[in-house]
Amino acid sequence: HRARSRWFRFGLPLAVLLGSSPFTLGFWWQVRSSHQREIQATLDKRSLDAVARIEAGLLAYEHSLVATRAIFRVEGLVGRRAFADFVKALHLEPGIQGVGFSPFVPAADKARHIAEIRREGFPAYEVYPAGDRPAYAPVIYLEPFLDRNLRAFGYDILSEPVRREALLRAMEEDRLTMTGLVWLVQETPADTQPGFLLYVPVYHRGVPLNSVEARRAGLMGWVSAPFRMRDLVHGILGDPEQPALDLEIFDGVPGPQTLLYDGDAIRGSTGGFSQAAVTSTLHFGGRSWTVVAHALPALLAQHPDHSRALLGLGGLVNLLLGAVTFMVVRHEEGIRTANDLLEQRVAVRTWELRESLAQHQALLSAIPDLIFLNTLDGEYLAVYASDPRLLLLPEAGFLHRSVPEILPSPLGAEFMAAFQQAKATHSVQELSYSLTLSGQEKHFEARVAPGARDTLLTIIRDVTEQTDAAAEKTRLQAQLQQSQKMESLGNLAGGMAHDMNNVLGAILGMASASIETVAPGSPAHHALETITKAALRGGKMVKGLLNFTRQGTGEQRPFDLNETIREEVQLLERTTLAKIHLEMALADDLPPVIGEASALANAVMNLCVNAVDAMPQTGTLTLAPGTWAARRSKCPWRTPAVACPGKCSSGPWIPSSPPRPWARAQDWGYPWCTAS
Repeated sequence: HRARSRWFRFGLPLAVLLGSSPFTLGFWWQVRSSHQREIQATLDKRSLDAVARIEAGLLAYEHSLVATRAIFRVEGLVGRRAFADFVKALHLEPGIQGVGFSPFVPAADKARHIAEIRREGFPAYEVYPAGDRPAYAPVIYLEPFLDRNLRAFGYDILSEPVRREALLRAMEEDRLTMTGLVWLVQETPADTQPGFLLYVPVYHRGVPLNSVEARRAGLMGWVSAPFRMRDLVHGILGDPEQPALDLEIFDGVPGPQTLLYDGDAIRGSTGGFSQAAVTSTLHFGGRSWTVVAHALPALLAQHPDHSRALLGLGGLVNLLLGAVTFMVVRHEEGIRTANDLLEQRVAVRTWELRESLAQHQALLSAIPDLIFLNTLDGEYLAVYASDPRLLLLPEAGFLHRSVPEILPSPLGAEFMAAFQQAKATHSVQELSYSLTLSGQEKHFEARVAPGARDTLLTIIRDVTEQTDAAAEKTRLQAQLQQSQKMESLGNLAGGMAHDMNNVLGAILGMASASIETVAPGSPAHHALETITKAALRGGKMVKGLLNFTRQGTGEQRPFDLNETIREEVQLLERTTLAKIHLEMALADDLPPVIGEASALANAVMNLCVNAVDAMPQTGTLTLAPGTWAARRSKCPWRTPAVACPGKCSSGPWIPSSPPRPWARAQDWGYPWCTAS
């Protein structure tokens, strides 16, 4: 019994430890393999993306070269200025050194070609490298024509074997070709990097191109584009401070002699690279590039390897299982203690969960929106409203019912269409609608978003205040625009009135001066009188127009109230007052008043316009003494001998017989009476 107890005490924990170890090792191997596959998949995606972006950049350069060739096909050999303007308009992408043109010059035409270029303003122009060759293709155009590109001016691109092979291939096949690895003549000892060129053949206009011999006979030259490889890659892919990939690009088969681009400097600064690598091939312009991509620490950091930690944790768990088994076997009380501790932790987590739910509830209470959770078929699963008045039904009335059952048509159909669109595109859908709630029209905005586990989340917000504010703003803007139009019209009318007044003044002056020189009763005297009367009448009309626009002098002076009203009516009777019947019953005994006649005329005009707008087409507008005349007839202190019985203030008053025709009531010792 003692031996069995000892075996049970030590053997069972050891068996548990040995039995759980294979599971830990298997799980570790699976996680490690999954991590490597994840890194390899990310590396494949990044590498293919980089190759695709480089290929897209090369295609963009090809389009620029083909477009440049088109101007030669249309116009023949274009001038240097026209070529520069066209290349500038292409807006070349980063990475390209420029766009150039090299004519095909047979050996017999070399001297003539040099003389022509020198006459263009380049007296030192020469074709280099020196030497006799059957034909030449010197670079005569290269835009932008500055800095390092000046070194390529006059360089014979047929003199170098790699360039010559691509040139002849482009001419024979009539398509864009790419050279192998070359060192551009623009390079300097301080900054040298491998490069390549793209060539497109240019033929004389009208020549047939149906055979290689015909293309050779009609060849005009080549449009070219030089590239520095590092500038090209960085211009297309960028030059990040912490790259995730180390790219190596080879011209054909990988090797030291075919290396076009190498990111070793970047890789060395980031502490090496992993063994994960991807090799891709890029075909362009009749050549193939081999692109090798290595994963750098920046990429590995995005996918941390937890397999080692998992192995250590699994071993620790195995030891813990063995220790726990040993403790369970040895001390049953320990299990009870652990169970009690577990229950305490569950209670703590339950309390934390309740607190979290309370916080979420408080957060939802602060959101002034309606929130619905629906199935993909429109059935309501949950509903929340901070203000229950916004709901068409109680919250319980929504559950397990569909949208068409709750919302009236066509609103329900619009929501179902938004549900289907959100389900199909996995995107947020928005719609706006209006409802009448409690006798008031409400405006709402709804957003339908895909949720978890085949659900849809609908958030509805009341935007009535914002909608009403926008409508009010639009109305006020319309009023402002109308006021500005009226102000502009008044300014125009005032300017025209001033100019017309000057013209009428000149006519009246000339007529008045001339009438004294002719005999009274003669036809000329009668004609001048007619001109004078017409000018005076025109002056009255101009005066009325100035009063209408309130552009008079604004001088405080005595004027006849009845005359001012008659002039304003005469101005309006052919426009506004022509729509209705007008009756005038003005008082005949009104004394002159001191004030601004234009202001009173404008007030009368506004009253007339408002009255006409407020009455039907057959209405009658009457201008007659009203409240003022009644007040004047009833006021007992019209003369100095009568005291004022009413409540008075300091306004103007015109008595019936003052010592001066336009005296103020204060001059008599009486203020303005406000009694009726």
